[in-house]
Amino acid sequence: MYILIFTCMAIRAVHIELVPDMSVSSFLQAFVRFTNANGLPSHLYSDNARTFISAAKIIDQGLITDEFKKFGSYHIKHRTIPLYSAWYGGTWERTLKTVKSCLYKTIGRGKVDYFGLLTMLSDRQRAINSRPLTYKSSNEMDCLTPTSLMDPNVGQGLMIRLDNEELGLTEPLSRIELKSTLHLREESLEKFRKMWHEDYLLSLREIPLELSDPSFDNAIKKGGIVLIKDPLKSRPFWSIGEVLELIEGKDGLVRSARVRKGN
Repeated sequence: MYILIFTCMAIRAVHIELVPDMSVSSFLQAFVRFTNANGLPSHLYSDNARTFISAAKIIDQGLITDEFKKFGSYHIKHRTIPLYSAWYGGTWERTLKTVKSCLYKTIGRGKVDYFGLLTMLSDRQRAINSRPLTYKSSNEMDCLTPTSLMDPNVGQGLMIRLDNEELGLTEPLSRIELKSTLHLREESLEKFRKMWHEDYLLSLREIPLELSDPSFDNAIKKGGIVLIKDPLKSRPFWSIGEVLELIEGKDGLVRSARVRKGN
């Protein structure tokens, strides 16, 4: 069996699927189950595995039929990282490490059947999505988690304001009272979103200067001749290439390039 992991690039939530093999058919079926549970994404990011490339072409062909042409938002854009550049996928690589760590601690070298493994993966998914990202405030000890934003109603009851706390002795809620209750739910969710942006997302920018190299220089130039590393071959058999285009990040630094090989 194989484990397929989807992770949200925005709130870092994970969705784990158990598949029998690494075929395109198995991935597509898992992708359908993912979209049934979470909806269609606008973008799909992955590495350059053949399974993902082939599946993306099938998804693209399936979503440009006449039935979906009038719904422009249903067109899923697939983006891949540069070849042999695993660091570009740092978001999902870190998620892989987290899932593996959980499995090593719970299963280790033990053997489990299909439904046992399925249940364990479900437990691990819930645990990872419940990890604290930031706290609500200094007065509240509750933490903001991916689950808080993905499914805010989990583990919570309806907030209904009653005049009499004794059950069975209250009158049915009026329409105005019910609307007030729903309004409180919306305010609570909006408060979550605000904290997510101000307390968590903005804190990601606070990276100490010593963690980055302030003297980084773009050593690769357009038209330069470079040696292309191949993880499958030893150094004497690496290819020579010419740099055709430099691809800059938002900070103006070059971390990838378009290269023409000697062959």
